[in-house]
Amino acid sequence: MIRALFFVFSTLVFTPATQAADGPAPLAAPAPLAAKDLLSGHFTMARHLAGFDQPLTSTGSFHLSPAKGLVWAVEAPFPSLTVVTEDGMSQGSTTGPLTHLEGSERAAPFVTLIAAVLSGDWNTLGDGFSVASKSDGMGVGPAGGTGAWRTTLTPRPDGPLSSQIEAIEVRGRDLVETVTLRRTGGDWDAITLADQTVAPPPFPPAIAALFSEASQGR
Repeated sequence: MIRALFFVFSTLVFTPATQAADGPAPLAAPAPLAAKDLLSGHFTMARHLAGFDQPLTSTGSFHLSPAKGLVWAVEAPFPSLTVVTEDGMSQGSTTGPLTHLEGSERAAPFVTLIAAVLSGDWNTLGDGFSVASKSDGMGVGPAGGTGAWRTTLTPRPDGPLSSQIEAIEVRGRDLVETVTLRRTGGDWDAITLADQTVAPPPFPPAIAALFSEASQGR
């Protein structure tokens, strides 16, 4: 599932987005995430495949630092751990050492990108997508529609991703709460983020150790 998540955001790294000329200006966005801060929470990721009645679902926890990287810990159905830093991607079990994945150095922009998405900084995402943002009266999560917003990123017709992606929809309030990627073939991925907190340094010792191990293991 982490590779699917990587695709969701890495596609934006190389062909990012600008606001559509005829679209409304963004009305709201997540609270800014400082480079030194740590965003933590739980996730549910569901991959919906054409021809299958039930999605492939994974759950777990994540820790995102714009300065250090991303820790993505799958707890179910099969425990696994992925750490993405500027040095690349490392994977392992929740109890064993990490293994650096050769050729994964291209993951570095992914950390920058996901931080931009989670902070709603659409202007840093380039010009491969049009952006439409609006308040979301239906709301997301248990707090209803108060302060809710929705942003849709649509590949430009002449862009390299128009044959692969129909749209990416991001919803939230103070923080991003859902990301949905719809593919042209009918498959779609849905990521729900919950129980999120933003904390300044120092990081929890276990998370700091994972970032250090991933950087040294290259």
